[in-house]
Amino acid sequence: MGGLHLTEISHHFNLFITIVVAIFLFSLGGFDFKSKYHWRIFYATLFTISLISCLIGILKSWTICRNDKNQTGVLKRCKTDYTIGSGGLLFFACIPYFVICYFDFNIKIAYCVFFVFNISSVVLHYAFISKLKRLCKLKYKGSQCVIATCFHLLLLISIFGLKVIFDTQNAFVILCFQLTFLYALIFNTITLWTILGNRIELMNIEMRIIENGEADDRTPVGTNIREKHSSETGVENVHEVCCSEIDETSPREIDAQANCMKCDLCMLEYDKTIQQQTPLIPTSCGHALCHKCINIIMNQYDQQHFYCPFCQSCGDLAQILRTTATQSLNEDQKLKAIQIHQIFSQRHEYTFPNIKFIALF
Repeated sequence: MGGLHLTEISHHFNLFITIVVAIFLFSLGGFDFKSKYHWRIFYATLFTISLISCLIGILKSWTICRNDKNQTGVLKRCKTDYTIGSGGLLFFACIPYFVICYFDFNIKIAYCVFFVFNISSVVLHYAFISKLKRLCKLKYKGSQCVIATCFHLLLLISIFGLKVIFDTQNAFVILCFQLTFLYALIFNTITLWTILGNRIELMNIEMRIIENGEADDRTPVGTNIREKHSSETGVENVHEVCCSEIDETSPREIDAQANCMKCDLCMLEYDKTIQQQTPLIPTSCGHALCHKCINIIMNQYDQQHFYCPFCQSCGDLAQILRTTATQSLNEDQKLKAIQIHQIFSQRHEYTFPNIKFIALF
């Protein structure tokens, strides 16, 4: 159930209903272009949507600045955005649902309420939730998916069955409005319940690297499987045994270090040649990643700080380059490293063919 996103389904359904109602309203005579009253409702609806969209934009900007300032991890960012997004969608579904259900007013006002909250829901979805489905996945319970499936059936039966009961067209339109918001109400409640229950996790980055064609010559063995195998067999981590105590000043030890190390993400085994072409970057959290995997992660999450995909520890790669890459280099090599750092700061890329990094995050 991890690949299912009920909020995404609810969004597409509401967007479809909104487009259908707009076509119905403007093409079948529901909107009188000569009526000043209708134009006042239209401008009021447009102004309200613009105001809510500005508030959503301010909230999104605040969350981005706050995450950058606190160097928030990817998983926590996804959880925060999902909480704000699904909670806001739930709020935007609650108000019009109860207003349309329990208050008697002009059908034109019902149209206004419908468009204001549905279009605002679309803006909120694209601001907070649309990009999360490629970064994380929600682990819904089976009972929650059963509820969602049953609601699909009830929705279809209600639309086709109750159409006969209502004589007027306006009453049927109100019924469609109520079912639309009830749809978003139930699905976003399930999503928010799942997030608050901490049933959210990042996507499998190893599988992403393979799917993107970035690791055709690598062995895609997961880190969790290796750790489980090590605990069962009693064999310690190869990186800890071979590379925990190394005299980095000795060329022989440097070669031995390169020969025994692997990238924890793509499992690329290192020798002296590969180390020169694809530098391996160990971290203080106990993991070691090659620069190619780090580049994929940085591009995937679209951020300036690197977060370890295993433990979410944060590291500033630009700062690492300034403080560590020039410690054991001569003057010409230091100048070259500074030039590479300037390129890295502009492009957020790091391809260092002739430099070996021992970086502490």
